[in-house]
Amino acid sequence: MVEEMLKDLRGVTGEELDIDFARLAIERSRDVPEWMEAHGVRWQPALRGTLQLSRTNRFFLGGGKALLNTYYERAAAAGRLAGALDSVEPALFPTAAAVLRLARPRFGRGEGRAPEAAVPVYLRDTVALKTSER
Repeated sequence: MVEEMLKDLRGVTGEELDIDFARLAIERSRDVPEWMEAHGVRWQPALRGTLQLSRTNRFFLGGGKALLNTYYERAAAAGRLAGALDSVEPALFPTAAAVLRLARPRFGRGEGRAPEAAVPVYLRDTVALKTSER
Protein backbone atom coordinates (compact mmCIF):
# COMPACT_ATOMS: atom_id res chain seq x y z
CA MET A 1 0.00 0.00 0.00
CA VAL A 2 2.86 2.42 0.79
CA GLU A 3 4.43 1.98 -2.63
CA GLU A 4 1.06 2.42 -4.32
CA MET A 5 0.45 5.69 -2.50
CA LEU A 6 3.98 6.90 -3.22
CA LYS A 7 3.37 6.21 -6.90
CA ASP A 8 0.18 8.32 -6.75
CA LEU A 9 2.03 11.16 -5.03
CA ARG A 10 4.83 11.03 -7.61
CA GLY A 11 2.21 11.30 -10.34
CA VAL A 12 0.96 14.56 -8.84
CA THR A 13 4.21 16.13 -7.66
CA GLY A 14 6.73 14.82 -10.16
CA GLU A 15 10.32 14.60 -9.05
CA GLU A 16 9.90 17.26 -6.35
CA LEU A 17 8.47 14.74 -3.88
CA ASP A 18 10.37 14.38 -0.60
CA ILE A 19 10.29 10.57 -0.53
CA ASP A 20 11.35 10.20 3.10
CA PHE A 21 8.73 12.64 4.35
CA ALA A 22 6.02 11.17 2.11
CA ARG A 23 6.82 7.64 3.29
CA LEU A 24 6.67 8.77 6.94
CA ALA A 25 3.31 10.52 6.39
CA ILE A 26 1.84 7.48 4.64
CA GLU A 27 3.06 5.03 7.28
CA ARG A 28 1.88 7.21 10.19
CA SER A 29 -1.50 7.87 8.55
CA ARG A 30 -2.48 4.27 9.28
CA ASP A 31 -3.02 5.23 12.93
CA VAL A 32 -5.22 8.26 12.18
CA PRO A 33 -8.60 6.49 11.66
CA GLU A 34 -8.27 4.65 14.98
CA TRP A 35 -7.40 7.91 16.77
CA MET A 36 -10.35 9.65 15.12
CA GLU A 37 -12.72 6.84 16.15
CA ALA A 38 -11.44 7.08 19.72
CA HIS A 39 -12.48 10.74 19.60
CA GLY A 40 -16.01 10.05 18.39
CA VAL A 41 -15.74 10.05 14.60
CA ARG A 42 -17.95 7.59 12.76
CA TRP A 43 -17.31 6.45 9.20
CA GLN A 44 -19.66 6.14 6.26
CA PRO A 45 -19.30 2.88 4.35
CA ALA A 46 -18.03 3.23 0.79
CA LEU A 47 -20.76 3.32 -1.82
CA ARG A 48 -21.44 0.17 -3.77
CA GLY A 49 -19.27 0.07 -6.86
CA THR A 50 -16.49 2.17 -5.34
CA LEU A 51 -14.24 -0.63 -4.15
CA GLN A 52 -11.10 1.27 -5.14
CA LEU A 53 -12.14 4.16 -2.88
CA SER A 54 -12.74 1.90 0.11
CA ARG A 55 -9.06 0.91 0.04
CA THR A 56 -7.67 4.43 0.03
CA ASN A 57 -10.37 6.85 1.22
CA ARG A 58 -12.66 7.21 4.20
CA PHE A 59 -15.67 9.46 4.48
CA PHE A 60 -16.96 10.92 7.74
CA LEU A 61 -20.53 10.01 8.56
CA GLY A 62 -22.32 13.35 8.28
CA GLY A 63 -19.46 15.06 6.45
CA GLY A 64 -17.02 17.70 7.61
CA LYS A 65 -19.55 19.60 9.70
CA ALA A 66 -20.31 16.48 11.75
CA LEU A 67 -16.58 15.88 12.16
CA LEU A 68 -15.97 19.38 13.51
CA ASN A 69 -19.02 19.19 15.77
CA THR A 70 -17.81 15.86 17.18
CA TYR A 71 -14.35 17.22 17.92
CA TYR A 72 -15.82 20.41 19.40
CA GLU A 73 -18.17 18.44 21.68
CA ARG A 74 -15.36 16.12 22.83
CA ALA A 75 -13.02 19.02 23.52
CA ALA A 76 -15.73 20.91 25.41
CA ALA A 77 -16.58 17.84 27.49
CA ALA A 78 -12.91 17.43 28.38
CA GLY A 79 -12.70 21.10 29.45
CA ARG A 80 -10.20 21.95 26.73
CA LEU A 81 -12.05 24.90 25.23
CA ALA A 82 -11.99 27.26 28.19
CA GLY A 83 -11.26 30.67 26.69
CA ALA A 84 -10.14 29.19 23.38
CA LEU A 85 -13.39 28.98 21.46
CA ASP A 86 -16.71 30.39 22.53
CA SER A 87 -18.94 28.97 19.82
CA VAL A 88 -19.29 27.62 16.33
CA GLU A 89 -21.27 29.76 13.88
CA PRO A 90 -23.79 27.41 12.20
CA ALA A 91 -24.60 29.98 9.53
CA LEU A 92 -21.14 29.45 8.04
CA PHE A 93 -21.87 25.81 7.22
CA PRO A 94 -24.11 24.60 4.39
CA THR A 95 -27.41 23.11 5.42
CA ALA A 96 -29.47 20.37 3.83
CA ALA A 97 -32.09 23.00 2.95
CA ALA A 98 -29.47 25.05 1.07
CA VAL A 99 -28.29 21.99 -0.85
CA LEU A 100 -31.91 21.15 -1.68
CA ARG A 101 -32.45 24.67 -3.10
CA LEU A 102 -29.46 24.16 -5.38
CA ALA A 103 -30.45 20.62 -6.38
CA ARG A 104 -34.16 21.13 -7.04
CA PRO A 105 -33.80 22.95 -10.43
CA ARG A 106 -31.29 20.38 -11.68
CA PHE A 107 -33.49 17.52 -10.61
CA GLY A 108 -36.39 19.20 -12.44
CA ARG A 109 -34.28 19.26 -15.62
CA GLY A 110 -33.74 15.49 -15.33
CA GLU A 111 -30.17 15.81 -14.07
CA GLY A 112 -30.78 13.57 -11.04
CA ARG A 113 -29.08 10.22 -10.58
CA ALA A 114 -29.55 7.15 -8.47
CA PRO A 115 -27.84 7.34 -5.05
CA GLU A 116 -25.59 4.40 -5.85
CA ALA A 117 -24.30 6.29 -8.90
CA ALA A 118 -23.35 9.36 -6.85
CA VAL A 119 -19.64 9.88 -6.34
CA PRO A 120 -17.84 12.64 -4.47
CA VAL A 121 -16.69 15.62 -6.49
CA TYR A 122 -13.45 17.12 -5.28
CA LEU A 123 -12.71 20.78 -5.75
CA ARG A 124 -9.00 20.00 -5.87
CA ASP A 125 -8.51 16.70 -7.66
CA THR A 126 -5.00 17.84 -8.53
CA VAL A 127 -3.18 19.41 -5.60
CA ALA A 128 -0.10 20.39 -7.55
CA LEU A 129 0.83 20.88 -11.17
CA LYS A 130 2.86 18.14 -12.76
CA THR A 131 6.31 19.17 -13.96
CA SER A 132 5.09 19.06 -17.56
CA GLU A 133 2.20 21.44 -16.71
CA ARG A 134 4.41 24.20 -15.24
